[in-house]
Amino acid sequence: MATPRTPSPSAEPPPLAEAAEAGDLRSDVPPAELAQYCLHALTAAAALTSQTAVARLVAVTLDGLRPVP
Repeated sequence: MATPRTPSPSAEPPPLAEAAEAGDLRSDVPPAELAQYCLHALTAAAALTSQTAVARLVAVTLDGLRPVP
C-alpha cells in the first residue's frame, strides 16, 4: 500500500493518472473515466437547494475517488 503524499500548499495537484499511480486515487478505473465521473457528479450540485446537500454530494464524489482497499 502506498504512503499518502502530503503536497505543499503551493503545489498544483498531480494529473489523475499520476495520482492513481501514486496510490492517491483508485487505480481500477481509468483516469479519464474518473474525470468524467467527477464532472457529471459535481454538475448535479447546481440543482441542489442547500449547502448541506452540496457538501454531501462532494463527500460522496470524493469517496468514489479513494483507492480501493
